[in-house]
Amino acid sequence: MATPEESPFPEPFWGFYWPGGQALTRFILDSPSLVVKQKVLDFGCGCGASGLAAKIMKAESVTFNDIDKDAMIAVQLNGSLNNIAVDKFASENLIGSSCKDYDVILVGDMLYDSEFADSLFIWLKELHQRGKKIYIGDPGRYAIAEHPLCNELRCLAKYQLLRSTVLENKGHSQSYVWTFS
Repeated sequence: MATPEESPFPEPFWGFYWPGGQALTRFILDSPSLVVKQKVLDFGCGCGASGLAAKIMKAESVTFNDIDKDAMIAVQLNGSLNNIAVDKFASENLIGSSCKDYDVILVGDMLYDSEFADSLFIWLKELHQRGKKIYIGDPGRYAIAEHPLCNELRCLAKYQLLRSTVLENKGHSQSYVWTFS
């Protein structure tokens, strides 16, 4: 296993199976009715695990979105390794867009920075108010724990993380799935 300094990619966030993504993926696999026959957006998809889970659970369609074009290659490889067809990609920054073509928005591990969380929370709340189903996976970072809008979130699930994941993620021992109340 290479260290981050040895990586040929600048900031390969898509190269890790982050704890929020793990929780969100498990939640989808445990609750297929959330995505069955729905048009799903895996926002900031990284390696694509949550979107791939939605495809397994019979989502009508899944669009994988990440501004890092290398993430799209990771998603295709993960899809291929798991015999899951991956054909819808979006590499633009969708924050502020209407997401009119989607019913469900999956957001894993995107609340890593309080400044970024401000714009993300506002956008997600607007989407929720327009009837979109929003599911957020996060291990309880600052933004989810202390952001003013977190009072409007409801915890749907809590998962214990593997020891190796705890060591890689600043000691977070659990990860959660949230939605707007």
